[in-house]
Amino acid sequence: MFMISCVYAVLCLTMDSLTTRLKNLGEYNQFVQHYFCHSFATIQKHELDKGNKILMPASALDCLSALRIHYPMMFSIQNIYDDSGGRTSHCGVLEFTAEGGSIFAPQWMMDSLKILEGDLVLLKSVYLPKGTFVKLQPHTTDFINLSNPKAVLEKTLQRYACLTTGDTITISHDKKKFQIDVLEAEPSPAISIIDTDCEVDFAAPLDYKEPEKKASQKVEEEKPKFVAFSGLARRIDGAPLAHLSDIVAEKLEKNVISKKNSTKTCDCEGPGKKMVFDSNTINKEPPNKYDVKKEEVNKFEPFTGRKNVTGS
Repeated sequence: MFMISCVYAVLCLTMDSLTTRLKNLGEYNQFVQHYFCHSFATIQKHELDKGNKILMPASALDCLSALRIHYPMMFSIQNIYDDSGGRTSHCGVLEFTAEGGSIFAPQWMMDSLKILEGDLVLLKSVYLPKGTFVKLQPHTTDFINLSNPKAVLEKTLQRYACLTTGDTITISHDKKKFQIDVLEAEPSPAISIIDTDCEVDFAAPLDYKEPEKKASQKVEEEKPKFVAFSGLARRIDGAPLAHLSDIVAEKLEKNVISKKNSTKTCDCEGPGKKMVFDSNTINKEPPNKYDVKKEEVNKFEPFTGRKNVTGS
């Protein structure tokens, strides 16, 4: 009876343990493994740097199959030696041909995560939603100055399985390399770009400078203000005419002189004397600075005739 009880207890513990493991497997159906990371340059496969897919060992395929991880397989990769908290990126898998305990990754990904040759990294299987939007920022304007940067980008992203916000990917074209930052991604910070229509937007390149506004060479002239009676007099015969201010001054001066000369003078020292008007004084005009010399051509001046006395 005692033996039966012991066997029953052992069976119960085994069943509980198996149930717990199956429950955890259902909740945390995730592949988690540490690997030594190497670059593709160590195996002379530089062409694989154009993308974000890695090589994993064959043993990893067995574990992934047991965990029923479906294709396309996505993984998070983290540098456990990073003092800043271990930034995480994401990648896909290309082949299961690496040596046991090691993986091979693109050089740009190792640089982005500050992974040195042979460093230990943490690899986890993840599910990434299909991307609907991504915003990219080239480092230089050389990329957007290409004849067709959109076509170059589409061709390059065919080698990528996913994109992660904060990554700096490298695009090679025409023997040149262009660095591009991933600024935003929707609907999550990490997205899958396999078999999906994803909208791509570009931010201004890091070295872009807005053209300086050219200062106007000439200041806008003020609109002329209206001044009443500012026109110039003109003669009918087209002869030159002095400035208006000179003419006005001349007229005023003549009027003053005319008034002075028209004053009656009296030569009467006593009663019975007659009042005598000096006609020479009346008709004689003082010298004027505006008079024209006889040698010069006589100019026409209006209202300059001499007065004549009639009936005397």
